[in-house]
Amino acid sequence: MLSLSLCDCMDRRQLKRQQKDDIEKPRNEQDEIPDYLKKRKIVQINPQYEDIENAVVSFSEWARKRGMSIIGPMLMELGKREATKHGINNFKASEGWLDKVKKRHGIVEKNLSGEAVAVDKILVKNRMEELPDILNKYGMKTF
Repeated sequence: MLSLSLCDCMDRRQLKRQQKDDIEKPRNEQDEIPDYLKKRKIVQINPQYEDIENAVVSFSEWARKRGMSIIGPMLMELGKREATKHGINNFKASEGWLDKVKKRHGIVEKNLSGEAVAVDKILVKNRMEELPDILNKYGMKTF
């Protein structure tokens, strides 16, 4: 395998000195990355507004247990109301804030569907108790 240096390539391709500098420039610039860009982004584990976040999380758990459908804007509005209640004026319930809350607490948005979610269990129980009386009115007739 034939390996050529940059100078050999320059001679073969008749490159000028400025072009050689342009070729080498990206390597040199990469070594000079400022320290503030080299630092890794740290995810904040402890939220700044913990009571607001706890209220939003507890509401979402409460709603899920009851089969209620909750959406992002509903949780953001709840966050704003909690901030007002706690006297926090500089709080902004943005989609970014909500995404971080969801990620920290493992909240996912799912489409709830099916009979188990659509029907009220108390209503079904009441109807099942009424059904024998309704059937007795008609007797053993065939249709």
